[in-house]
Amino acid sequence: MARTHAQDTTFPSALPTLRAGAELDIESLREPGEGLYLGLIYAFDVAVLAIVAIATYLAPEVMVIVLVYGGMIAFAMWVSTKLAWAFIEGHGVRVGPNQYPQIYEVVRDAAAQLKVPMPTVIVFAGSGLIELLVAKRFSRRGYIIVTSNLMEALIEGGTSRELMMLVGRQLGHIKAGHFKHWFLKDVVGLFTWLIHRAYWRRCHLTADRVGLMVAGDYYAAEQSLLIITVGPKLASHTSIDEVERQAEDLRDHFWPRVQRWLSDYPYIVERIARLREFASSVSSLRDASGARPNIGALPIRHMRLRTLPVMMVHGHDHHAVLEVQDFLRARYPFVDPVMMALETLGGTTLPEKFERLAAEARGAIAILTPDDLGAARAAAAPNARARQNVVLEIGWFWGRLGRARCLLLSQGTLEIPSDLSGVDCLEYIRSPREHFHALDDFIARLERLETGIASSRGGMAMDDDRVAMPRAAAPAFAARDDVPVSIESRIGCRECGAGNPIDSRFCEQCGAPVAAVMSA
Repeated sequence: MARTHAQDTTFPSALPTLRAGAELDIESLREPGEGLYLGLIYAFDVAVLAIVAIATYLAPEVMVIVLVYGGMIAFAMWVSTKLAWAFIEGHGVRVGPNQYPQIYEVVRDAAAQLKVPMPTVIVFAGSGLIELLVAKRFSRRGYIIVTSNLMEALIEGGTSRELMMLVGRQLGHIKAGHFKHWFLKDVVGLFTWLIHRAYWRRCHLTADRVGLMVAGDYYAAEQSLLIITVGPKLASHTSIDEVERQAEDLRDHFWPRVQRWLSDYPYIVERIARLREFASSVSSLRDASGARPNIGALPIRHMRLRTLPVMMVHGHDHHAVLEVQDFLRARYPFVDPVMMALETLGGTTLPEKFERLAAEARGAIAILTPDDLGAARAAAAPNARARQNVVLEIGWFWGRLGRARCLLLSQGTLEIPSDLSGVDCLEYIRSPREHFHALDDFIARLERLETGIASSRGGMAMDDDRVAMPRAAAPAFAARDDVPVSIESRIGCRECGAGNPIDSRFCEQCGAPVAAVMSA
């Protein structure tokens, strides 16, 4: 049976992490031959400019006419480009801090790491097209246009790594200077024909490598290329052996080679095979002096693209629940804290409203505050306890989602039904802020339960010392909702020292691969 990447346990999926404060070495990522073909294009440009200068000296009247018509053509290109931007912005949705923030933040972080201006990102109607486009002509910042069809396909993948492979390769075009001097390279240089096409084929392979560094994981990068080729349903079932064999067949036959020479875009199967070859050699790359270049996964905090609704169950202490809500929205843009009091569903009763909102929730956080008093009939004095509707809602989520998806924050010691003893309950004295670290762990747990990454993706983890070690086996309960998961099990990150769940593949703070630590 041909293997898929998920079945391949010998290939290191995670990449070495770029050292803190280091800038990605673009020159070491360039495809061999890119500089040679660019030099040939510039040599042609120099020859053309020399001919123009001689023609201007010999026949200035003719050259004046040529320059006038050339200026008119350039002005028409400028106007048409601006109109195209206006059309795209008018018929698409611009990504920003308050519009799809989970996308905005990872693109912003990647642009900052690559030291390029943050481009304008637009989600545009795809009309069946699964593609991501970039343009920078007549624009300082550049535009990245993501089709709605592609976004839908990538959202099914769960995290932002697949998206950032495609966005990262477009940022790589900008970082590598592929859009600089575009008039000389892509207007005048277009007349070099096969040389121009050979140059751009290598530019795309260079951009793929930058995208790999931005994604930080070869499996995600590979899946991203497969999604735009065969779609999200078949991508994870694609045989990598067959893809590599297909790429070899294309190299061995005459007509596919002719088609490649005539195209300025490499075959997708060739891109996947070449990217895999490069990823396997990242840890062994050396520059001319023998030192390891600054190449590695960018320390970007990747997050899930699909919104994660979390129901906020609370009593009368609205200040406490707002503290938790503000923390979640600031730290996790993909988390949508749902408060029933703030939602409007006209014409429904309170039970109907609760059922409709709670049915969409993938987790629940209950804040228990001493709002009521109650005691057994034989008790001497009443005890402080939470509102009974809060206890009822906790039981509803426990039964629907499982204990692993519920977290209780209690203000002091309250009377809690003994049936809730299996649910995590953390006591705070003055503010829920005292347990915000536990909220981090709880959201990380929900992410693992939602995506199943810890239990469904095999492979090897690689640390920055280039020592590949087998990943520790995921706990058997990692993808089960009916078994409580401890939020205290942690493993330290070698890059930043932050604690992470034992089944994490990447550090939640710096994004570095979390390798298994083996002792002698």
